[in-house]
Order: sequence, then structure tokens, then C-alpha cells
Amino acid sequence: MKLILIGGKANSGKDTTAEMIDTRKKKKGLDVVNIQIAYYIKMYAKQIAKWDGDNETKPRELLQELGTEVIRKQIDEMFFINRILQDIDVYSRYFDVITISDVRLPLEFDSIKKKYKNAIALHVTRPGYVSHLTKKQKEHMTEVLIDDYNRYDYEIINDSTLEDLEKKVKKFVKEVDKNEKNDK
Repeated sequence: MKLILIGGKANSGKDTTAEMIDTRKKKKGLDVVNIQIAYYIKMYAKQIAKWDGDNETKPRELLQELGTEVIRKQIDEMFFINRILQDIDVYSRYFDVITISDVRLPLEFDSIKKKYKNAIALHVTRPGYVSHLTKKQKEHMTEVLIDDYNRYDYEIINDSTLEDLEKKVKKFVKEVDKNEKNDK
């Protein structure tokens, strides 16, 4: 099972990158699934805020508050990490490749990589992008703690068109595949 952890700030292109990786891997005949650490936060927010799940109406402040102030600080710092580790254990029995398209915290990267030695940490950045987030949202730990993380295996700079990003993803997938063959 290949595990690819994709991290970056809001709107850096993490989900798009995951979709492109998934598409390339599926073309090779592999079974692929994309999962998200935020799945459970979003599930709770849908119930709490009667949110429809649409990105346009995403209650980002509620999601940040719920994930950090309530769950990580009052219940268990490892709550989401333990859930995603359990999800990986289940999905690894059915899929060749698992992408996680929303890794935001150093503890998430490190905990997953500790359990899965073959996990690949990919950082996606989007320089020059003017974020729609409020000042408070931009200063949230899920946006800033990743700034000092430096243990990525790969970096993709999403600084142009979708076609350019596709080329960078293609190069990334080829390099990962090549390194995997060399490891055998």
C-alpha cells in the first residue's frame, strides 16, 4: 500500500493535487482512495451548523474552533490522528494507494509517518495566492504551524495553471514510482 500525505495551507491545491495523483494511479490499474483528516470535523459541523457540506458555505471558523478548541484541546489532541490511522488500517486492505489531501499539522505528518514508514509527505504551496480567509482564520494553528514544518519528502509549487500543476504532479508520481522500484 502506498500512502501519500498532502499538506499545505487553505486553497493551495491539495485536493486538486490528490485528484491528479489518484487519476494517474488509477490509469496504472491501481485501486485508489482519497481520505481526509477533516472528515469527522465536517461530519460534526454538518449536524451542529446544519451545513450542507458545500465549500461555498463552509463554516470555517466553526470547523477551526470545533477541531482545535473543542476536540484537540478539551477531548484528545490525538482524536483525529487516531481516527485517520484507523481509517488507513481499514482502507489499506482494499486499496493500493491512499492519499490524504488535508494534512495540516506537524503532529499529523509525524504520527502517520511514524506508524507507516513508507508514507510520503508532500507539501503543496501556492505563492502569490490572495487568500479569502479572514485575518483570524489565517492565524489559526491549522494555517500557521505548517510554516515551520520541514520534514517533507517532496514539494510542489502550484504557481501557474492547472496544466502546469498536472505536469508537476506527473513528475512527482514518476519520481515516487522510480524510488519505489529502487527500494525493492
